[in-house]
Amino acid sequence: MAGDPEQMAMQVARAGYVLTPEQEKLLAEALDEFLKFKNSIVEKFDGPVALIVVRGVDNRFADKVNPAWKTPLIPIIDSALAGDIEETRRLVTDLINQKIDIPGIQEDVELMMFDGFTRFAAAAVAWFLERKRAA
Repeated sequence: MAGDPEQMAMQVARAGYVLTPEQEKLLAEALDEFLKFKNSIVEKFDGPVALIVVRGVDNRFADKVNPAWKTPLIPIIDSALAGDIEETRRLVTDLINQKIDIPGIQEDVELMMFDGFTRFAAAAVAWFLERKRAA
């Protein structure tokens, strides 16, 4: 997939960043929604501050992420912020399987283990979000 023209174009378009400006805004909005403060003044400014922090981290530190990690992380971030849970889980499973080798365990068995782990993690997050919405 590293030679995929679409993937290469995405890398060039990001110009060293991990998030697009639209994704920075979406992530800041999600943080603003997730983090609720009782102090109304703090609550009023936490959204803009979140955007400044997200942009600052992406702009300042994204170029320090090793391309061996950044390249597979970009599609994971894209699918996660697009709300595609299954594609995100699949990409995370593939990344874990690429980066972790358990001695004495065959590759197909490792993949099943990592797939089970990411399915469990996705179910736990879905359960948490459902309970939070119901509260």
